[in-house]
Amino acid sequence: MDLPSYRVGFRRGDALLNVMGRFRMENYTDTLGADATHFDRHDWVLIVTDEQHHSGRYHSIDQIVQKDVPVYTWNISGYKVGANASGAGTRHTVGGLTDHAFRLVSLMEAGRNADWPWLVA
Repeated sequence: MDLPSYRVGFRRGDALLNVMGRFRMENYTDTLGADATHFDRHDWVLIVTDEQHHSGRYHSIDQIVQKDVPVYTWNISGYKVGANASGAGTRHTVGGLTDHAFRLVSLMEAGRNADWPWLVA
């Protein structure tokens, strides 16, 4: 059984730290269960997680999101091993999170390189 998850509201231009302040502290992480609950044929998936992983009925993001749909994961705790495969195809995990982090998505999709903090060259 999937553990409960919830949506976090935001508007374009909201500061990331303000949005993160809307998250509730829980005693578990069920990233894959939340993905299964909320994924509805989106063009791409953005995950912000501590990378701890409750192993419910899902063992891979590929069971939930088709491989042609990009999945971008932000690991905000720096655990050694990530919950999702990364680094090839449409699966990517990034360490750390700033207001500029989401610029990385369009750069990766465009296949361009950029300097820190991912400013278009």
